[in-house]
Amino acid sequence: MRPMDANPWKRWRMQAVQLDRLARWRENGGLDVDAWQRARALLAEDHAGPPWRDVLERLSLWLAVVLLGAAAICFIAANWDALDRFTRLAGLQAVLAAAAVAASRLGLERGAGQAALLLAGLLLGGLLALVGQTWQTGADTWQLFAAWAGLLLPWLLLAAHPGMSLLWATVANLALWLFLDERLSAMDLLWLLLALFNLALAGVWETAGRRLPALSGRTGPRMLLVSALFALTCGGMLGVMDPGPTSGTVVPACLLLSVAVAAWARHRRDLPLLAVAALALVATLTTLLGRLFLVALDLGAFGFLLLTLAVLAQVAFASRSLLHLSRTWKHG
Repeated sequence: MRPMDANPWKRWRMQAVQLDRLARWRENGGLDVDAWQRARALLAEDHAGPPWRDVLERLSLWLAVVLLGAAAICFIAANWDALDRFTRLAGLQAVLAAAAVAASRLGLERGAGQAALLLAGLLLGGLLALVGQTWQTGADTWQLFAAWAGLLLPWLLLAAHPGMSLLWATVANLALWLFLDERLSAMDLLWLLLALFNLALAGVWETAGRRLPALSGRTGPRMLLVSALFALTCGGMLGVMDPGPTSGTVVPACLLLSVAVAAWARHRRDLPLLAVAALALVATLTTLLGRLFLVALDLGAFGFLLLTLAVLAQVAFASRSLLHLSRTWKHG
C-alpha cells in the first residue's frame, strides 16, 4: 500500500490517489471500520503532505545565490570611480575565497555547500571581467567566457551537481556563440552548431547520470535538449526566411534532429519534452509552408488562409497525439 517512488511530487500524488480510492471502497462497503482505520494509518506513516516546503527551500537557496553574485558585481560596478584598483580586485577575490572556503567547510554533499560553490563560480566570472576591464588586453569577448568555462571545469567535475553543470553549460554556450558569431556569416549554420553542442552536452549528462546519482535526474538533460530544440527552430526558420549557401543542408538537418529529439522523448515517455519538440517542428514547418504559399507561389491573401489552416491542422494533430500518448502512458 505504501508508495515507493522517490520523487516527492509523484509520491504525494500516489498517496492522494490511494486515500481517495480507500474512501470510495469505504463508501461502497468494501472496507469495514477496522480495515479502513488500518489502511489510513499505514498511509499516514509516510504521508508528509505536498512537498511545497522542499521546493520553496531549494528555490530560495538558489535565488539567494544568484542575487548575492549579482549584488557583488553590481556593487563594484556602481562604485567603480570610488574604489581604487586594489580595492576592487582584493574585495572581489576575498568574497570569492570566502565562498570557496564555505563550500569546503559545509561539504559538497550538502545543498548549502553546493550553493556556496555556485556562488564562487559566479564570482569567478565577475573577477575575470574585472581583470579584463582593469587591464585592457584587447582580447575578444568569447575568450573571457572560454576562460571562465575552463576555470569552472575542475569545480564542475568536483561538484557533479546540476546547478554547477547548468552554469558551466550556460557559460560554454555563450563562449561558443560569441566565437561563432565572429567567424560565421551564415546565422542558420551558427544555430545548427549551437544545437549540436547542446545535444552533445545532453548526451554527456545522460551518460554521467548513470554513474553519478546527483546527475541522475531529467531536469538537466531536458533543459539542454530544450535549448537544442530552440536553436534548431531558429536555424531552420532563418534558413527558410533568408536562404543562403548553407540553407540546403541546415534546414533538413534541423528538421531531422528535431524529429530525433521527439523520438527520443517518446521513447523516454517525457511528455513535456515531446511537446516542446512538437512545437519546434510546427514552427519550422509553418515557416516552410509560409515561404511556399507567400513567396514561391505568391498566393497573396489565399496563401495566408492556407497557412492558417495548415497551422490549425498541425496544432490539432500534435495536441491529439500528445493527449493520446498521455492517456496511454498513464494507464500503461
